[in-house]
Amino acid sequence: SGITEGSLLVAQLDSPADITLDTFAGDLVVCEISGHVIRRVSLQGRVNSWVGSGAAASTPGIRLAASLNGPVATAVDASGDGFLTSNYGCIISKVTAGGTVSFLAGTGTCAHSPGTGATAGFDEPVGIAFRGAALIVCENEGRYIRSVNPADGSTAIEAGTGVLGFLDGSVGTSMIGMPYIVAVDGSGVAFFTDYSNAAVRKIDTSGVTTTIAGT
Repeated sequence: SGITEGSLLVAQLDSPADITLDTFAGDLVVCEISGHVIRRVSLQGRVNSWVGSGAAASTPGIRLAASLNGPVATAVDASGDGFLTSNYGCIISKVTAGGTVSFLAGTGTCAHSPGTGATAGFDEPVGIAFRGAALIVCENEGRYIRSVNPADGSTAIEAGTGVLGFLDGSVGTSMIGMPYIVAVDGSGVAFFTDYSNAAVRKIDTSGVTTTIAGT
């Protein structure tokens, strides 16, 4: 483990947690949760830090002047802008294609609360994916799946009551355990892993949660 730039066989990574493809730049984007940086792996065989100073802190800024606290997952849009979850910092950040980091949502305290932007609290956000123009976020310790509007940081609950449980149903009644990873298909159906319930579940476009694998 460690943080070293360079070619594929020389570079060192510190606890890489998630990987996604930036189709705009053609790079792989890797979150290092313990290294507190986001790395880019080029198809030409180079590993470079994109954003993050390596300090476990939440500080906006440009590229390596910004600090991230436990970046765990990222989603990249068609223009090359990235949106990432900081598991320890409990913040949803935006990273422009040029490397400018700003905070989209989250208070910086790991506790759930409704709201917009800096008033919306997240309790250990992890998996993140686009559903159309919106972001879908797994709030692991909060026991919620939430959506976040990238334009203004407004949030909404998509599944979960905030109580640890295992119950299919519509928004406001469905209960989940510890949601971790989310993926969204072309029709807008979100699929997520429910770690503590050992299940894979889905949220359809009408907001109904059902279990598709696991008991």
